[in-house]
Amino acid sequence: MKTMLLDEGFSIFQGEYSFLGVLISAIILLAIFSLIMVYWIFPKIKKSVKGFNVGAQLNKLDKPNYKRIKKIYFENYRHRKFVENLIVSNYGVFVINAHFETGKISQNENGKFVSEKDGAIKVLGDYERENQKTIDTIKRLSKTFDGVPFYSLVVLPNSAQIEVQSEAGFFGHIKDMLTYIKSNSTVDLGAEKRDEMYSVLCKENSKNQQ
Repeated sequence: MKTMLLDEGFSIFQGEYSFLGVLISAIILLAIFSLIMVYWIFPKIKKSVKGFNVGAQLNKLDKPNYKRIKKIYFENYRHRKFVENLIVSNYGVFVINAHFETGKISQNENGKFVSEKDGAIKVLGDYERENQKTIDTIKRLSKTFDGVPFYSLVVLPNSAQIEVQSEAGFFGHIKDMLTYIKSNSTVDLGAEKRDEMYSVLCKENSKNQQ
């Protein structure tokens, strides 16, 4: 009797052990499969937006005349409203709004920006209006910005097919971004004005991150 009980107990334990082994094996296989998929898909994603490094492009600008703020917050930590890639220069302030849309960019009958890719249509945000809101916010910060030219840039990957006419500013490929920035250098505000604007924006950013 004692021997039979031991045999039954060992059988149950062996069954539980087998189930646990199968479960662990399944998890390991799933993890390996996931890693393979990531390594297979990621290069394709990277290739589709190849060259879309806005910061690297902006760093090519002449640093004494153009100062870059990588990320600036305009509201407190609860809202975390921020803008990436703001250029403060001797020639004005450039607000750069970058997006990774790679399909056909156009406007629908309601005037909304849409992207079409592989037959799927997606309604986009109003990027130009977003930039204008940022510009209006900056202008309210200080009288330092009175009379300062502001430029709105909406930047998309070179692979995007853009069929949109910009209302104001720049709406185009990253390859043309620096040309647009450099072409708007007719009014020289001077280094002192540039540094004053840069200081005001840095203080605003520091205040809102606390």
